Amino acid sequence: MCFSAFSRGRLAKDQVWYPTLNFFKQASRSKLDVEELKFESIDFIKFAESRGWQLLAVGFSVCNRRQKWLKVGATYSGLEMKFPERVYTREEIDLARSLIERGHRHRLRVVGSLGFREKAMKALRLVKIAGYYDFLRAHIRRIVEVQGFSQLREVDLEIWANNYTMENAVEAASFLMQKAWQVRMYLDGRLHYDIGEREAVKKRIEFLETLAKRSRNPSVKKECEERLKLWDESKFL
Repeated sequence: MCFSAFSRGRLAKDQVWYPTLNFFKQASRSKLDVEELKFESIDFIKFAESRGWQLLAVGFSVCNRRQKWLKVGATYSGLEMKFPERVYTREEIDLARSLIERGHRHRLRVVGSLGFREKAMKALRLVKIAGYYDFLRAHIRRIVEVQGFSQLREVDLEIWANNYTMENAVEAASFLMQKAWQVRMYLDGRLHYDIGEREAVKKRIEFLETLAKRSRNPSVKKECEERLKLWDESKFL
């Protein structure tokens, strides 16, 4: 599918006028080419790139040299770009971040033994109760059982976790949220480990506070309070 449009506006120095967001909303709804429509100025190129569209052609023509009016034509391919398999290069990071910002959500998978999957599902249910599941599956695509140390694999958007990490559902849920926040920081180009991990830990504490308020299970509330007390006594922060 290709979207085409023309826009006209007064040409200032080093300035070009582009179609607006309303055009793309209309084109997306109608699923048809839309031509010769007039719109206000926005950063058309950045918006199209954030949508994952590919530029096919751009044409410029001066309609009135004395008044400096400029006519701009642009054609973009509306085909959606796939989420990258790995998020490592600058281009892959930018694409992943833009797709997440416009609503991409992973089909979160838990990979491991039956016992591990059952423990992980309990933790995920708590994440849903706290209202953080959408954020989690935006930044994490897989939770994988390992025999070694639990760790974040940000390039693959994976959390590697051992059975011990998943043993306590409240602790496991807060661990998953911390790692999801670290992915967010990674995509934003911020330090997400070492000293930078402190911000993610604060988000982990916020999650525990939210879970304690939203859960109706007394044992979950109690466990959250105990975990919060431990973090309050921690020298990490």
